Amino acid sequence: MATHTAASASKKNCLLVVSSAPQGVSSQSFVQTYTILHQAQLQIQLASPGGADSELVNQDDATRKWIADFKSKSYSHPIALESVDASRYSAVVIPHAPGAIFDLAKHKSMAEILSSFIKEDKLICAIGQGCAALCSARSAQQAWQFKNRCITSMSVYELARQEDFSSMPLIVEDFAKDNGAIHSVAAADGLHVCIDGNIITGQNEYSTLTAVQNLVLLVNQTRSRGAVNSR
Repeated sequence: MATHTAASASKKNCLLVVSSAPQGVSSQSFVQTYTILHQAQLQIQLASPGGADSELVNQDDATRKWIADFKSKSYSHPIALESVDASRYSAVVIPHAPGAIFDLAKHKSMAEILSSFIKEDKLICAIGQGCAALCSARSAQQAWQFKNRCITSMSVYELARQEDFSSMPLIVEDFAKDNGAIHSVAAADGLHVCIDGNIITGQNEYSTLTAVQNLVLLVNQTRSRGAVNSR
């Protein structure tokens, strides 16, 4: 019984990884992600490179008040990504973050967390530019961990409309295709989510709601299976 209780508790833990690069994290995607995970009664742990607070960009009237209230709470401060024990979490989510291509895409600890999740078949959800974090799971000795998996991310067309396109160090769509993934995109600014086993990806910030809702559904399925197996 004690073992089952501990397992149930661990299944409620979700790691929410955010970029700490100056380009920041989409306020809309972050607020939607956090709200859905909280409503699903998942225990959320924020993490970022170095434990630095992230810049929530493109705030509007709908998100500004929520963010101000959130930042007044102690749990709004991330722990260092380098200190994360992946075994404590059953899901990891990376919301849409323009800064992810600058820090998470090549972060060693991010790679280790993702590799652990893939090995244990635990849930991974990445959205928009947050999908750049998936690119970290590659080394000189090994093929990319997401080779042959079906994923999505912001399309080249969507990115090309941005002023900083020419200075972007990474285009996830190109990286995914070059490293053997099946990359799927829909119309620009359209809602598009890919689910391949334990991997859930959303094309852009407009896909946040659907991507995270699917993550919650899969978490609940895992809980249900665990409860049945423990009887």
